[in-house]
Amino acid sequence: MNTLPTFLPAKLFDFSAHLSTDIFKDSFRHLTQDPYLEEGFRYKEIARYRVLGTEVFRQSHGPLFQSSKHNPTHGDIIRDYPAFDVLGTLQKEIGKIVSAFVAHCGLTYEDEILFQAQRIRTDSMMTGLPAIEGWHQDGTDYIGIMCVNRHNIAGGRSQLSFDKGETKVLDHELQPGELLILDDRTYWHYATAVQPIDPTKEAYRDIFIITSPSCRQPEKQQFAMSA
Repeated sequence: MNTLPTFLPAKLFDFSAHLSTDIFKDSFRHLTQDPYLEEGFRYKEIARYRVLGTEVFRQSHGPLFQSSKHNPTHGDIIRDYPAFDVLGTLQKEIGKIVSAFVAHCGLTYEDEILFQAQRIRTDSMMTGLPAIEGWHQDGTDYIGIMCVNRHNIAGGRSQLSFDKGETKVLDHELQPGELLILDDRTYWHYATAVQPIDPTKEAYRDIFIITSPSCRQPEKQQFAMSA
């Protein structure tokens, strides 16, 4: 497995021994198709959290917003995605992931976290593009990318670069349970296209994307307490 030198502001964690990603299969199966992507290969729902000590608190729902400076495809568009609603054991497991992200990045309760569940589908007629923007930065401080499932796909390699892809410092195929956390101000990131291994069968890549700040609408960037 590829690893990063310890002095670089990115780290790869492996939760596979402590977290069964199989428990999220039904949640991803019922994700909403992304209405902002005409090609139809992406499914996405979102949630927001804050962490205080060992407690993880769900925050009020709201649209996702990124500047066109960082997202030329969907920048300056208020994207109103459905809430990613999970309960019980699933919520506890998400809490562990969010807490690990917050602890590694040195965040506090004041730092609201955006949590996205995303599926990229592919078939014989459609290539799945995890990063339709190409090499990019999200305009946030920290990003976490966790693989939940890879099913019948080739590709979907996570890559990092200091110089917009000219020189790669990481080229790694995230496996279920692996979480890559990076400083978005330092790195450009990208994920390669996915295609089916067997085009006669369903094929997809499921991931969680975690970011801070939480990409709320500009006028709602202030402290948004739970509804």
